[in-house]
Amino acid sequence: MSRIKRFDIYFVGNFGSFSQNVSGQITKTRELYSLFSENGNLRIDCFDVDILRSWSIGQIWKLFTIARARHVIYLPALNNLKYLFPILYLISIAFGFKVHYFVVGGWLPKFIRRHWLHMKLLKRISRIYVETDYMNEHLTQVAGFRNVVWFPNFRNDKKIEKSNSNNHILRLVFLSRITLDKGVDTIFHFLDSIINTPLFDRISIDFFGPVDQSIREWFDDKLSTYANARYCGIVSSEKVQSVLSNYDCMLFPTRYPGEGCPGVIVEALMASLPVIASDWRYNKEYVLDGETGYLFPPMKYSSLNELIRLLESDRFLLKKLSVNARRFSEKFTSVKAWEIIKTNIELE
Repeated sequence: MSRIKRFDIYFVGNFGSFSQNVSGQITKTRELYSLFSENGNLRIDCFDVDILRSWSIGQIWKLFTIARARHVIYLPALNNLKYLFPILYLISIAFGFKVHYFVVGGWLPKFIRRHWLHMKLLKRISRIYVETDYMNEHLTQVAGFRNVVWFPNFRNDKKIEKSNSNNHILRLVFLSRITLDKGVDTIFHFLDSIINTPLFDRISIDFFGPVDQSIREWFDDKLSTYANARYCGIVSSEKVQSVLSNYDCMLFPTRYPGEGCPGVIVEALMASLPVIASDWRYNKEYVLDGETGYLFPPMKYSSLNELIRLLESDRFLLKKLSVNARRFSEKFTSVKAWEIIKTNIELE
């Protein structure tokens, strides 16, 4: 009887095949899967945790093929880590595969403070790949981890040439989930504050992303109030950089509790787009204040007002920030990400 071949890489993460949602977690899972698929002659399989919503016995049975893996790439959300990870850890001990946990978002330090068993088990897996310097330092220096690696929330650099503005309008863009905790209300407060000023006619704001149904009516009503604001739908992941390249600056006024390294900021930097973001969670690691964009206190629309006025009046400064953004984005390319993977995962 021939020996059963093992998978080099086995993914356990949310690919969104059942719900068809668009989220940072799904995007990161798909991007990472593509990175492994495109580099090296690797035998790869995956289990999409999204299918657990359907409770199909045939699909769930597929998870047991994980026993044939050499390395498991694990990208859990909070509940997945809480309930599935201890089981995954025990299976890894039984079948001898290595677990590589790629963190999505910035909630892990808080989670381990409340779940001592999970912290103990996480310290024993092969690697934990975090998106921010803060998480790296906290886990290693405060919590005593020895298996943590900084890993960028990378994107494939499309190397798209930025479209320069050929009129007096400052083209602003918001691209994210359209919810209150992503700060869309801050943008509308800003528009309220300038509606009777000359600045109102010198800017435009386009919104992209899935709209939270709980605020749909409010959002539509707000859009109808402002002639310079419009909703442009949802952008597929492969077109994000090309869409962003048509604008002058991205707004990211988030106050989302689980924010880590927002992938859309990386996409904006690659599109040579400065970012005006709230000084929230880890944003300051990706928006270098005064270099690749500006930071302002969360929900303080008066500060947002000042920064937009500054960029609208100084196009030389806008160009300088754009060049800096493009240069800084090289830290987050798929090439850099693969170099880190080759260093930490034995693929031969």
